[in-house]
Amino acid sequence: MGEWLERYRQGDCVQVWEELYAFGPAVRQGDVYPDAEAVALETMRRVCHNIEVVIPRLEELGYEFGYAWMKQERFRVEVYPSPICYQRTAPAV
Repeated sequence: MGEWLERYRQGDCVQVWEELYAFGPAVRQGDVYPDAEAVALETMRRVCHNIEVVIPRLEELGYEFGYAWMKQERFRVEVYPSPICYQRTAPAV
């Protein structure tokens, strides 16, 4: 089971997630959990990297993100950066 993260990093993403999904709620128990968590963290690290790449590129092209709705009191939210975005271990694939 310990090979899931390595397989994920080598590009076998869909198959790895299908295998983990097949565990259902048991994925959060026993020996499976550390490996499943590692794959989930790697996925989120890649998401953060991709967001950091895409947003500046869109802004360079003149895209304007619609944040006006956040100024309305009923939609007021506090946004905190996720610590996973700052864990730089390897470039996203």
